Amino acid sequence: MICSTTRCSLAECPIWDGERLLYLDLLDPAIIECFPDRREVRHDLPLPAPLGGLCLLSDHGMVVCCREGLFRVDPASLRLESRLAAPDSSFSVAPPNDAAVHPSGCLFIATADAAENAPTAGVFLLSLGHGLKRLVSGYTVGNGPSFSPDGGMAYIADSPKGEIYCYEWNGERAALENRRLFASGGRTPGLPDGVAVDSEGGVWNARWGGGLVVRYAPDGRESDRVEVPAKLVTSCAFGGPKLRTLYVTTARAKEAGADLGGHVFAFEVGKTGLPASRAVI
Repeated sequence: MICSTTRCSLAECPIWDGERLLYLDLLDPAIIECFPDRREVRHDLPLPAPLGGLCLLSDHGMVVCCREGLFRVDPASLRLESRLAAPDSSFSVAPPNDAAVHPSGCLFIATADAAENAPTAGVFLLSLGHGLKRLVSGYTVGNGPSFSPDGGMAYIADSPKGEIYCYEWNGERAALENRRLFASGGRTPGLPDGVAVDSEGGVWNARWGGGLVVRYAPDGRESDRVEVPAKLVTSCAFGGPKLRTLYVTTARAKEAGADLGGHVFAFEVGKTGLPASRAVI
């Protein structure tokens, strides 16, 4: 079911804040709020494209990421308020592409090579104790990140490689350790994009170019597929009053009228999501 009333150029980074779905238009910088009754409001942001991450803060604010740093957004007006963190020097060639909050309250940021063809990107951590710290290097286009229900595992995709990796999270050292391949494309259409995890530890992965969201069981085996009426599927998140609705964001295909890309869709998938964590930074 389509739950958006207008189409974005590139809808991404969906998040449920308890009463509404929030997501970004990465290429025409804006936050869109979508309510259960399908009422929708767009709030343009004076930030350079592309945007690259939307997360909730512990003080009920929000943070938006881009190549110029991390910025606080007022939760009521959705207007830009201040810069929370200056950019890493690498953001000029590999700006933020996706972000998520670990259950402990630290913020993970995955970056993407601007040309999407060189391993200049990585994964960064922003926390009270460590500032902005690089955790992982060598990515081309980082997507995800998402975490197991207990926070012990992190799932991060490198889209051009067609692979999703799994790391153990060492909170004491603030480190991602023991990387292993969690899932690769194989016969699954499209490339791995955004990731969400359900309460059973299932990993839901948007498939860019595949018109799908795929669920992987905790052992990496594919267990479910959701067909989306748009080829360029970008991300997904659980929401609704009981976190039983899977919201799926998409992008417009270049071919005019090719499909319903740019809309946001809602599916009942028989699983329950996890509440969005809030960053303490």
